[in-house]
Amino acid sequence: MKRDQEAEIVQALRNCPVRFDAGETAFITRELLAIKSKVYQTEYPNLLATALIPMASDVDAYAENIAYQQTDGYGKAKIVANDARDLPRVNSQIGEATTPVRTIGAEYSYTWLDLQRSSRSRAPLTMRLAARARQTIAEGVDHSLSLGDSASGLIGFTNVSTVHIGAAAAAWSGATALQMYTDMITAVNLIVSNTNGVHQATDILLPIASYATAQITPWSATGASDLTVLRFFQLNNPGVKVTPWYRLSTAGAGGVKRMIVYDRNSDVVEGQLPLSYYEFAPQSNGLALVIPCIARVGGVQCRFPKAMEYVDGL
Repeated sequence: MKRDQEAEIVQALRNCPVRFDAGETAFITRELLAIKSKVYQTEYPNLLATALIPMASDVDAYAENIAYQQTDGYGKAKIVANDARDLPRVNSQIGEATTPVRTIGAEYSYTWLDLQRSSRSRAPLTMRLAARARQTIAEGVDHSLSLGDSASGLIGFTNVSTVHIGAAAAAWSGATALQMYTDMITAVNLIVSNTNGVHQATDILLPIASYATAQITPWSATGASDLTVLRFFQLNNPGVKVTPWYRLSTAGAGGVKRMIVYDRNSDVVEGQLPLSYYEFAPQSNGLALVIPCIARVGGVQCRFPKAMEYVDGL
């Protein structure tokens, strides 16, 4: 694979209006390969969508649509006589839903002057432009998975239309400790009751400001204890992880704060990212080498909306 990449870069350099000798070509080729390797290894910890959402790994990078089936069974057994001929019949129905896959793109380039200076001085090419292109692609992926894109038909994790939306007892900036705790535990219990115990909440995502409020608000009305609302909830619900996420600050209806409670399970909700990042071979364009970069994203599929709960107005 590396040899193929080297050959592509060498061919691109040959197509440049400025010719390089063998040594210069080899130097620039190594530099471009080193930049590509570093860019692929870059991580962006503030972009949390792929960490918070179970991600699919079985979708072809060049798929145009992703289809999935939803099944629902009906029928109920009953006590019958030994010679019964009217046994209750069960059945199931299958529905299919599809989501489109869209391409996110950006590019960076090096001018012939950048390449000449680098080859003459044997100074490394800067990876600033490549890193910015990679960051831009990562931001686009995170936005699409988190918020979707209505114009492109993509559904985001924060705005699945089939998920129930509850209302907070009061804005947390002025809520009591009991009101904040009740908002969280009510949503957790709704998932259990709505799914008849099949699913349980594993995660709560809070807007950053709401998380900070729960983290500093004393559970005791007298403030005599260092036990806060967040700590009290965690002690009583050790299986539920609470995470702050800046995407939720305006995710609710009308731009209000939104809490998400869900079972982090790919059977419930799954992000579609067939291609997280790809760099094409450098392409000669006038007096520059241009490197196109893309990702392929399909938004989020929510297969079991009753195992999720939104709460607005925190």
